[in-house]
Amino acid sequence: MGEFLLLGPVSKDTIIRRNQKTHSVGGAVYYQSKVLNGLGLNYKAAVTLSVKDKDILNRFPDKNSILPIFKEDTVKFENNYYDENPNHRFQRSNAPRIPITKEDISNIFSKITGKCNGILLGPLLPSDIPLETVLELSKKNIPIYLGLQGYLRQFDGCEISLEPLSEIKKLLNLVDILFLDEKEARAVGNPEDTLSEIARKLSINGLEEVIITCGSRGSIVYSSEKRKAFKINQYAPIKLNDPTGLGDTYMAAFISRKLMSNDPQDCGKFASMASTIKLESSNGFDKNWNYVEKRLEID
Repeated sequence: MGEFLLLGPVSKDTIIRRNQKTHSVGGAVYYQSKVLNGLGLNYKAAVTLSVKDKDILNRFPDKNSILPIFKEDTVKFENNYYDENPNHRFQRSNAPRIPITKEDISNIFSKITGKCNGILLGPLLPSDIPLETVLELSKKNIPIYLGLQGYLRQFDGCEISLEPLSEIKKLLNLVDILFLDEKEARAVGNPEDTLSEIARKLSINGLEEVIITCGSRGSIVYSSEKRKAFKINQYAPIKLNDPTGLGDTYMAAFISRKLMSNDPQDCGKFASMASTIKLESSNGFDKNWNYVEKRLEID
């Protein structure tokens, strides 16, 4: 079995929930590394950050799987969850411009000797993984999986809003599977369309599948091959803990399940349960493959 490549920045996060402030490591590459490690899959995490913050890398589950890309700064985020709905949050960021370049890609692949099953792109900001870098990755004929959120974030000072991406079609033409949440889907699609219709229209850009997560209301998986949208229910958590990184967890779990299943509904259910398990933890996904499957049997 080969390995996955995770690509994107790690972040220094401040979480505000129930008027309590905590500090943690964040970023898609971090939360996805927790999933792949827990599920026993091989991966490399190519991570951008400042050398002065290199101690953050000790928080990753397997330090031997990290390929640091040192830049002049580290991304910082403040996530303020103002009620019990994990979809409701205010965000702020220092928004540094620390792109992963074509030269960085060349250095990364010089350190990967085996088969690569797929590349998971986890940008937090529009400048993290430029279009020319994604184009370079597409030349390697390796499946590319994208969490779109970072490309849609626009800044007014430190405040973040979601805006349509001018290069969206060029980007999606290079991607195999797209992941986004409901707000992001409304930002790039027609707000009057159903989420299933938005997913279908996005898939016309050559996407194999489009997945839209909707927090406690579950998710939608649109399959181009089956020409059908599947509604996936969200599983009720045993307890509510930290909602940060749920979409990243879902993405990594969905792609992991695809190694053994071509059923979009099966992959969606597995990813939904993995994200519920993450919601129950303050340390990211911290279980294994058998635990997810046993929880699915119970539910």
